Formats: sequence, C-alpha cells, structure tokens
Amino acid sequence: MSLGPQHLRLLEEYTTLEYLLLGDLRAAVEEPEDIASSRWLVAVVKALLEAMPQKPELTGTIVANAVEREIPSAEGLARLCEEQREILESLERIHRRLQEGIDQSESMSGLVQALSEWMDRITDHNHRTKV
Repeated sequence: MSLGPQHLRLLEEYTTLEYLLLGDLRAAVEEPEDIASSRWLVAVVKALLEAMPQKPELTGTIVANAVEREIPSAEGLARLCEEQREILESLERIHRRLQEGIDQSESMSGLVQALSEWMDRITDHNHRTKV
C-alpha cells in the first residue's frame, strides 16, 4: 500500500500544523493559570481538533502506510487505528471540559495535567507511526 501525492501532501501539511500546535499547547500549559491562558488553551485544543484527520479512510491509509513494514499484521494495524481514534476522543473530552469551564470539583491544574498526558500519548503514537 502506498500513499498517492494528494495523501502525502495532506499528511505533510497536517504533520507540520500538528507540530506547531503541539508547541503552542506545550507553551500554553506552562503559562500561569488565568483567564487568558485558559482561552489560549481552548483555542489551541480547538485548532488541533479541527486539524486532526477526521476521515477514517485517510487516517487508516496513513497509519497503514506508516506501519506496514514494521507491523504487518492486521491486528497491529487495527490496534494503532483504534489508538488514534482514542487519542482524538480524549482530546475532544478535554476540549469539552475546557469549554465548560472550571467548576468547583476540578482545578485548572487537573486539565493541564490531562493535556500534558495527552501530548505525551500523541507524541509517542506519532513516533511509532512515522511515515
């Protein structure tokens, strides 16, 4: 399986945008906790959600191409596709929590911790599926 020129261009554009947004997100989580930093977090997370591949066929093709030599089994590929779906869903949950605002039961530091863990998870996933 190989990627066509359009898939490769989309992957390159997405990879560059994701890299920049992850840098912004890392900078945002290091900011002091205030309203401005909360808004920045929401904006960066929203941009990441909008940038992440939404179409399963493109995502599946990208992941399959990235891992076909290293993980030739259908099980391995399915596991990585499922992991990518879980990463996206996890970011969607964090985004909802950020949009709803911080209530009495949750602190901003809890959300920052969740974002830090998410960034570690997607970075690890990206290293294992690098094309």
